[in-house]
Amino acid sequence: MDVMGIANLSMSMAQRNVMEEVGIAVMRNALDQAEQSAQLTTDLMAQVPAPPVGFDGLGVNLDIYM
Repeated sequence: MDVMGIANLSMSMAQRNVMEEVGIAVMRNALDQAEQSAQLTTDLMAQVPAPPVGFDGLGVNLDIYM
């Protein structure tokens, strides 16, 4: 393998490493945003008032399908 081949291989490997690091950074950002969204949802649900006394329970259950 000549010098140019080694140089090209080195640059290709370095570029691949940079792309992997960028992908990991994007995934971390997405995970952070998902955690913030989940925390906000939890906080908002904690603010829902309790049902009044004598409430028959109609509409209390929520079914979620994914």
